Amino acid sequence: MKVKDLLLLLASCDAEAEVVLMSQPNWPIEHALAGIASREECRGDYVRRKYEPGTSPGDVVLVEGAWLRYGEGDAWGAVRRRNLWPNLWFRQTGG
Repeated sequence: MKVKDLLLLLASCDAEAEVVLMSQPNWPIEHALAGIASREECRGDYVRRKYEPGTSPGDVVLVEGAWLRYGEGDAWGAVRRRNLWPNLWFRQTGG
């Protein structure tokens, strides 16, 4: 997903709504969103290796915050029904 795509999705959301990060489709957990950083910021001074293919220093990283609660079980189904789920995840996990 590109930043412009995320901004378009967020444009229709309530500006006062809480933003959470859902993980683990088989056992959904909600986390607070701690913040964002660029891939370059995440590397730190000690990393000297090259970037992985397909990545860029300007990529945006969403950083997981505190565990909040167990999540809603059909969050991934909701995204699929809206045709927003990238096929990459399914290719990687076979889901």
